[in-house]
Amino acid sequence: MLFLTTHQYYITSSRPTKLLLYFLLYLRNSGKKKAANQSVLLCCKIFFSESRSRAPLDAIERAARLDPKTVIVNKFEDRAYNRARFTLVSYVIHDSTGSAIYSPLQQTVLAMVEAAYGTTNLEQHSGTHPRLGVVDDIVLHPLARASLDEAAWLAKAVATDIGNRFQVPVFLYGAAHPTGKALDSIRRELGYYRPNFMGNQWAG
Repeated sequence: MLFLTTHQYYITSSRPTKLLLYFLLYLRNSGKKKAANQSVLLCCKIFFSESRSRAPLDAIERAARLDPKTVIVNKFEDRAYNRARFTLVSYVIHDSTGSAIYSPLQQTVLAMVEAAYGTTNLEQHSGTHPRLGVVDDIVLHPLARASLDEAAWLAKAVATDIGNRFQVPVFLYGAAHPTGKALDSIRRELGYYRPNFMGNQWAG
């Protein structure tokens, strides 16, 4: 079970600028600048319910690095939460009508999810952060000239891929949801915020 959404960064935030610079520096060093100039960029933050075991995290990171057109710009692990976050950036290609048709992020995220499902046992998981699945949340942000429409397109494509391939429930929210439903509303409906272990932890 996972949540998948899109968010718009505020223009005043410095974080999108840093992510964009990381990605452009990578492209300059790898000779891929032309591809970036012909596209727009999306940022993906993907949260996994694991940070205490190296084997799942290493497998997830290997999957994230399979396609060099997707760049890991940040990784954060919290042992108390038993939760890890990967931040990725890549581009979007459009057809002649201007519709988004391809992003390396789509296959990269799918590969990371597959690695997580193949190496993480949620029955042995415990932590101080709520979660409902091995892959708990996938968030997509537009960067540079990208729009929420492009982020929403990718969110829906990834959600369809994950649901079909792994037969797990996927909940869209934000700009990816038909009515813009908020994440906290869905989480409350599913009992996300109710600890089930020792009063303030989530286990199993």
